Amino acid sequence: MVNKVEVRSASVVLVSSGLVNPDTVNPDKLSRAGVVPYEWSVINTVTTELAARTEYANDISISVDGNRCVFWEQIEGPFQPAYEVHDVAKRYADATRLVQYDAIGVNWSLDVIGVDPSGWLRDKVVGLGTVFGDFQTSQVRMVKWAGDYFFNITVVNDNAGILLDCNYHYQVAGNPPHLIEAILDGVDQLQNHLVSDVVSRV
Repeated sequence: MVNKVEVRSASVVLVSSGLVNPDTVNPDKLSRAGVVPYEWSVINTVTTELAARTEYANDISISVDGNRCVFWEQIEGPFQPAYEVHDVAKRYADATRLVQYDAIGVNWSLDVIGVDPSGWLRDKVVGLGTVFGDFQTSQVRMVKWAGDYFFNITVVNDNAGILLDCNYHYQVAGNPPHLIEAILDGVDQLQNHLVSDVVSRV
């Protein structure tokens, strides 16, 4: 039996070789640079010396913290053919192509609906239910090298259900800026992998 899986969020993380200027996610600058449309409604901004966050009414946020820039979209529903957050991240990477990025992560957080968390971890992930009995572990993390990227999946028992944090991690240091755009152009292939190799097995 395949359990129902829904998307909680989709996100992209750009990791630079140095600190990212928090002012790069100023909503006015994001609009002028063509990263987000002018008509997007800003609902909250937070700015400090080393970090900043801009939140929009369409459930997308862009934040900077140290050397990381995070693009996050709340979904809460089935898989979609495309996600706005990936296009936002691609436009930001294009607007900041003079920045040296070391890595990019493409991520989905998934909810497995209607399962007993402890039992699912024991039987589905560990596969040693008869040995462990009442399995208490709250988190299992697995990593696989897939040739071009590391595929990381963290399975979390959040008591209400099972959360799958799925990450495709690419090292891009020393590569031309358009590599990030090429990775984000291929997000549909990553999602196909996620659905066929992970979701189909839960």
